[in-house]
This record gives sequence, C-alpha cells and structure tokens, in this order.
Amino acid sequence: MTDPYSKGATEASTRWVKVLVITVALLVLLVVGIMLLLGGGDGGGGHGPSRH
Repeated sequence: MTDPYSKGATEASTRWVKVLVITVALLVLLVVGIMLLLGGGDGGGGHGPSRH
C-alpha cells in the first residue's frame, strides 16, 4: 500500500527542521551578541559563567 501523503509528510518535516535550525541559530546569535555586549560593557568581558 503506497501512502500518497508520505512524501508530503517528509517534506513538511524537513521544512520544520529547517525552521527549527534557523530559529535556534538566531537565538544562539542573539544570546552571544547580548553576552558580548554585556561583557564588553563590563570592561573585562570574562565575567561569564562559561569562563570558569
């Protein structure tokens, strides 16, 4: 039994994956930019918890 909706479902899932990846990338860039701005305004820039 061939499901005619299988191809559409896979295309929709790949589209959602692309949207998720782009959204996550934008969020990461946003967070990194904010951290850089806050760190740069702090003077040293190494006061983040990731530096420990």
